[in-house]
Amino acid sequence: MMQPHQQRVVDEYNELVMRTTALGVFFGKDTFQRLDQAEQERLNKQWKLMQQYGEVLAERIEHFK
Repeated sequence: MMQPHQQRVVDEYNELVMRTTALGVFFGKDTFQRLDQAEQERLNKQWKLMQQYGEVLAERIEHFK
C-alpha cells in the first residue's frame, strides 16, 4: 500500500499523462495549424517539458515499489 504522498505523485503523473496526450492530439488539429509559428514553438516546448516531467515522476513511482 502506498503512502499518501506517494499516491499524490501517482495522481499527478496520471493527470500529467492525460494533459500531455491531449496537447499532443491538439497538434494535429486545424486550430493548432492556424496559430502563429512562435506560439506553435512554445506549445511544442511545453509538450517536451511535460514529457520530461512525466519521466521524472515515473522514475519516482518506480522507486516506490
